Amino acid sequence: MIWLALGCIVLALALLAGERSANADVHKLASQLRLAGGWGALGLSGFFVLSGRVVPGLVLGGAGLALLARRRLKLQQGPAPHQQGGNGAGAGPKQASPPPAQDNDAISRAEAVLLLGLVEPFTHDDVRQAHRKLMMQHHPDQGGDTKLAARLNAAKTHLLGE
Repeated sequence: MIWLALGCIVLALALLAGERSANADVHKLASQLRLAGGWGALGLSGFFVLSGRVVPGLVLGGAGLALLARRRLKLQQGPAPHQQGGNGAGAGPKQASPPPAQDNDAISRAEAVLLLGLVEPFTHDDVRQAHRKLMMQHHPDQGGDTKLAARLNAAKTHLLGE
């Protein structure tokens, strides 16, 4: 009887979590799952070690630490496509992120250059290449952010004078 009640509670929690995560940001949800999985694996590994099953405990502990380390690494890196630098070919120094634009159509030349990761001097072909490369990575159809895609388009339009 206790297992039935426990199963109902777990099912209710799973349904609640599924409902909350349906509209959540995918990257934020993945980060939270890494955190929960990492701590859960560490807790379970502690249980295994204390109950005398050292090898599975160590393996599970390593997996938990790997999940937590990966989550920390993702938080430190952050999703910053405009920091890739270069002239569209992936070369060149990394640059600081541009200030956020108030309006997608009102973008300065400096912000457009920084957003596309271009280095002076650059040609129209460099602008097109950089824009294409970033759009392939961050297009909304590929799971990218709609606002970022709009800013990339505004940057291209501004630099090409279209």
